[in-house]
Amino acid sequence: MRVNAIASRPDGIAPIARVVRRRHWIRALRVRAHSWWYLHPSMTAEPTTGTNTDAWAAWENQVINGTFPLRRFLGGSDHSAVFLTESSAHGLAEAAIKLIPASTVPAAEQLAHWRAAAALSHPHLVRILDFGRCELGGREFLFVVTEYADQVLTQILAARALNAAEVREVLRPVLETLAFLHQHGFVHSRLKPSNFLAINDQLKIAGDTVRPTGSASSGVVSSSAYDAPELSGGKMSPANDIWALGATIVEGLTQTVPVWADSLRETVRLPSGVPLSFAGIVQRCMAKSPASRPTATELLSPYKSAQPIQVISTPLPAVREAPTTDGTSVRSSGTVLLSLCAVAGALVVLLVAWAALRAPS
Repeated sequence: MRVNAIASRPDGIAPIARVVRRRHWIRALRVRAHSWWYLHPSMTAEPTTGTNTDAWAAWENQVINGTFPLRRFLGGSDHSAVFLTESSAHGLAEAAIKLIPASTVPAAEQLAHWRAAAALSHPHLVRILDFGRCELGGREFLFVVTEYADQVLTQILAARALNAAEVREVLRPVLETLAFLHQHGFVHSRLKPSNFLAINDQLKIAGDTVRPTGSASSGVVSSSAYDAPELSGGKMSPANDIWALGATIVEGLTQTVPVWADSLRETVRLPSGVPLSFAGIVQRCMAKSPASRPTATELLSPYKSAQPIQVISTPLPAVREAPTTDGTSVRSSGTVLLSLCAVAGALVVLLVAWAALRAPS
């Protein structure tokens, strides 16, 4: 699989009113420009030093390994940058390429994570198209090429909160993706609104942060509401993703993140505005003990049990009955005709048998 990036602008928020009618947040923004994802590229590691952001744009029009042209600088930070590119091998006129100075991350480990994630395939996981090492200006970089997405959930939350129905609609594909990753021995590791992307009106979560379950969390700084308390010095587990999912649900509903007011408490303090129908789920997802958190499969179960049964074959016409004057019913003329034919056939059989018995031996 390959990963994707997104591009949109807050000034494309106007159509967001349609979301209330369609209950589909990924149709809310249609402008492709610099996005939050590009301005805040999320990676598994959070290095503190790197290339100055003002210098990234100077690499425009360079070609990575003779294959991926840096067509336009989309955004970045001190430690990574994203450019618009293309992937002729995949028939994509637009793709995204992220560059990271190799000296700022565990290069071999990061490449191994991308290699493993690239082998995954799920309709709601952004595909990784290519990855590797390259050199620009005499300096070594890591690069990852992904699908190019048009939208990001963070932008919508900057304008308004989602309603309960919209959150439920977003949750199902995310839970399906998390269940898929966890069942195959992987974690997402950086689940948050800026990694909820839309590609061609389909919700996906970023794939460049996927890593094997049990990976050391030393490269992840536990400093935000999305980072489970056990991350510091521990190993990545599916329970970490569930914690981050709970924080994302809260932000989606309230535009604010939950606060851990007291380290002795077993659950976080939720902001006002979280509906009762979600409060219990969030409290379970953000339980202090990882063992107390539900699995993605458990959270997905209500969606599956509520799934409507779809009729595929065309049903045969029902036998019609007409009421009689005494309140009983008679079958339609077609049914009566079939019954008469059956009786006539039986009489013929009886007559043939009677004639055979009468014949002289």
